[in-house]
Amino acid sequence: MSATTFTAGAEAIGTGTSGPGTSGPGCAVEAMAAAVQDAVAELSALVGVRAACAAVGRSRATHYRQHPVGRPPAGKPVAASRAQPRVLSAAERARVRGVLNPPRG
Repeated sequence: MSATTFTAGAEAIGTGTSGPGTSGPGCAVEAMAAAVQDAVAELSALVGVRAACAAVGRSRATHYRQHPVGRPPAGKPVAASRAQPRVLSAAERARVRGVLNPPRG
């Protein structure tokens, strides 16, 4: 892809001011990024990600951040909650509360 072709494609994609969603400088930047992403996707099937990124001037780190490879990391297994073996009965809890919180008078 030559620089002339790339510039012409960017002008055709969205630097104009007519139509909904095509105004402002941000739109041209987004269109350019989408064109680069499409080019890398198309080229990577033919020549690999390294060569595709080098051809369009995109960092491989940026490519892999936007297209993670493999499975997502597994989270920690959640242990089932179980009852404490030394839990106080309702009567014992009431007795402890009575000792700790005596009536005020």
